[in-house]
Amino acid sequence: MVELRYPLIHYYSIAVLGLNLSTIVLGLTFLSFPGESAFWDFSGWIFLSSWTSTIMLALLAPQILVVLKPTSKRTKRLGYITIAVLDAAKVSAFALSLLLSTSNSNAISEIGSALVLLYASFFGCSAMNSYFAFNIVKQTKNSKLVSPKEKKTTPKTAKPRFSSNKKLPLLHIGILLIGSMALGLMVYFAIISLVGVYLDGINGLMGVISASFGWLFSIFTWSTTVGGIKILRRLHLPRLAIGFGLIGLITGSILLAPMIAVPSIISEVNTGFGEAYGADWEERIPPSAMNYFKSNQLIAAEYFLSKPLNDCIVKENISFYNGSTGNEEGLQLFFDAYLPPLTNQPLPGANSTLIRIHGGGFTIGDKGIGNMPLMNRYFAAQGYCVFDIQYGLINRSSLLSFGRIITPEHVIGNYSVNDMLRHIGLFCQYLTNHQSEYPANLSSAFISGGSAGGHLTCATALAIASGNYTSTFGSELNIKGYVPFYPAIDLESKIDGGVSNQEFYSPASLISANSPPCLIYHGNQDGLVAPQNSIDIKDRYTNQANPACLTIFLPFAGHGSDINFYGYYNQFFLYYMERFLYLHR
Repeated sequence: MVELRYPLIHYYSIAVLGLNLSTIVLGLTFLSFPGESAFWDFSGWIFLSSWTSTIMLALLAPQILVVLKPTSKRTKRLGYITIAVLDAAKVSAFALSLLLSTSNSNAISEIGSALVLLYASFFGCSAMNSYFAFNIVKQTKNSKLVSPKEKKTTPKTAKPRFSSNKKLPLLHIGILLIGSMALGLMVYFAIISLVGVYLDGINGLMGVISASFGWLFSIFTWSTTVGGIKILRRLHLPRLAIGFGLIGLITGSILLAPMIAVPSIISEVNTGFGEAYGADWEERIPPSAMNYFKSNQLIAAEYFLSKPLNDCIVKENISFYNGSTGNEEGLQLFFDAYLPPLTNQPLPGANSTLIRIHGGGFTIGDKGIGNMPLMNRYFAAQGYCVFDIQYGLINRSSLLSFGRIITPEHVIGNYSVNDMLRHIGLFCQYLTNHQSEYPANLSSAFISGGSAGGHLTCATALAIASGNYTSTFGSELNIKGYVPFYPAIDLESKIDGGVSNQEFYSPASLISANSPPCLIYHGNQDGLVAPQNSIDIKDRYTNQANPACLTIFLPFAGHGSDINFYGYYNQFFLYYMERFLYLHR
C-alpha cells in the first residue's frame, strides 16, 4: 500500500496525463489538418502546458510519494529519464527548426528526414511524459491517504553528504556540472533578451537566437533546473537546490516572456498600420485574398510542429553578371527566382516583383540559405515573382567572418557601397532585358532585405523612386513599397573607406514627400543594429509630411529575429508584410 502525503498529487498526475495525451492527439490532428484558426493557437499553449506540468510532476512526485524502496527508486529513475528526454527533445527541436528555416527546399524528399526527426522529438517527448504521468497515476490510484497527523514519524538519523558508493556521486556530480553550464548559458540568453540593445559584438550576435527561440530555451531551462534540483537533493545539498531552483525559475520565465509579450502589441500595430496606410486597410483586402493570408498574427502550434508551404516554381543559380575588368575581374553574380505556381486561380500577388537582398555586414552572406529562403517561397506561392540576388562584398575580416562558410568566394572583393548598389542595378536592368522569360510585373515592384540588406533595400528603393539614378537602375521598375528588416543605415564609419555617394551612406536623406510606402521591422533589443536607425527613417517620413511609414518594434527581439521562420516574431512579420504588399501592389 502506498502512503500519500498530499491527495492532490493523484489528481494532478491525472491532469498531466490528460494534457500530454491531448498534445499527442492535437499534434497529429494539426499535421493532418493544418490551419490558421485561433484553435491552433490555443492548442499550442496546451502543448506548452503539458511540458511545464510534467516538469513540475517530475520534481514533486518522488518527494511526495512515500513508497517501498524498490518503487521509490523506480519513480526517481523514471523522473530522471523523463527530464533527460525533455532536454534532448528541446535541443533537437532547436537544431531542426533552424535547419528547416534555412532550407532552400520544400520537397519532402529533401527535408523529410528533418521533419521526421522533429516530429519524433515532439511525439516521443509527449509519449515519455504520458508514461511517466501514467506511472504516478497508477501508483496513487488505490493509495491510502494519510494526513500529516496520522503519518508515522521515524527517528531522524544523520545522512552522509555523499553515498558510500563512489560511482554514484561522481556520476551525479558530472551530470550536475553539465546542467549548471547549460543553465549558465540560458541565464546569458535571458540577460541578452533584457538588455541586448546595450550590448555589441558577440553579445549582440547571440541575440539572434536568444529571444527567437525563447519558448524552447524556457522549457529546456526548467527541465534542466528540475534535474539539477533532484541531484542536489540526492547529494543532500538542500540550500544549493533552492538557489539552483530560483535561478532556473527566474531565467525560464524571462525566456518565455517574448512569446507572451508579442500578442500585447497587436492592437498598437493595427492602429499604426491604419495611420500609415489608411484606416480602411482591412476593408480593402477582399475575402479572395484573405484565403491565402495568415488569419492570425500568431499560431502557437506552428512554433512546435512547423507545416509545409504551398508550392511554387524555383529556378536557382541564374547568372546575371560576369566581371572581366579591374577589381571586378572574376566577379560572378547569380540570382534565384521563386515564381508563382501554375494555376488558373488568381493569386493575391498578381505577379508583382519582389527583390530580396541578403544581409551580412557587407562582408559575408549569400542568397538562398543566407536569406531566409522559406520567406521567398511563401510569397512566391501567393503570386509574387521573388528574386533573391547576390552582390559584391567587402573582403574584410570582422565579427561575422565565421559566415564565410556560406559566402561564395566569387562575390568577395574590395567593393564599395556604390559598387553594391551598381550590382543591384545590373540585376534590375537584367530583369528588364529578360522580362519575356519571367512573368514578373515590373510596374509593381517591391524591395526587401535585412541588416546590411536592409540598408541596401532603403538605398535601392529610394534611389529608383527618386528618378535620379536611371543610369544605375534603369527606368522600368516602379517601386510600390519597400520592407527593410532591422536596417543598418548608419554607416558613419564609412566601411568602404568613404568612396561612395553620401546619399548611399545615409539613404534616409533620399526620403521625400513622394517616397514610396515603407514597412520596417526591428527588435527593440537589437545589439548589432541600433533601433534608432529605424526611428530615423520614420522621423524622416514624418518631417517630409509623408505618413506612409510604419516601424514595428518587437518586444525582447534581438538582431535577425526572423531566423526561425515558424517563430512568433516571423509569423508576426508575415501577417503584416503580406497585407502591406497587397495593399500597395
